[in-house]
Amino acid sequence: SSLRVAPPPHTMAWGNAVGVASWVDKLANDDPSLTSVTVFRGRAFGPDEAAAVANALKTNTHLLELYASGHAMDAQTAGTFADALATNATLRSLCVGDDAFGDDGVRALAPGIAASASLRSIDLENKGVGDDGARALGDAIRHSGRGATLESVNLSRNPNLGEAGIVAVCDGARLAGGLTRLSLAGATLADAACAAIGRWLPPATRV
Repeated sequence: SSLRVAPPPHTMAWGNAVGVASWVDKLANDDPSLTSVTVFRGRAFGPDEAAAVANALKTNTHLLELYASGHAMDAQTAGTFADALATNATLRSLCVGDDAFGDDGVRALAPGIAASASLRSIDLENKGVGDDGARALGDAIRHSGRGATLESVNLSRNPNLGEAGIVAVCDGARLAGGLTRLSLAGATLADAACAAIGRWLPPATRV
């Protein structure tokens, strides 16, 4: 089942009827009916709410997807999510932060990506990611240590992402194996980036 934090009929909403505490309690209580959460823009999702979600994820065994794009998240809160990823063993897809998330946010989140036992997809589209953040991501992909292998990485619409960052992600993915989808819409692909993509590119990969 899926919780979308908006007010369509017959859906739990983060609004007048249902507050953050209600569905965070479901996460913390490991409610098996809650497998997907989407927090739409316009809903309150500040550091306190995000930290509460991250802490609940540490012991949750049923949530598969968390999408909270467009909400500001500082590096400290991203580090809390990294801690959650290091202990959670079921979350498969994650998207957090806004266009100011940046390299600091990715660097803070990266240890959790490396330590995750379950993460398959990370969406960093339009998150202000530059080469330093991409290097941290590439290193996290390369050193994944609990059996999880990222299958999908979205780095589209990050104007500060340059050739060095793309090379770092591709080289990390090549060494780790498993990545079959890399989204780079809007990126400038110079010779070194194209060569790195070619080295990584496995059969049946979507780019």
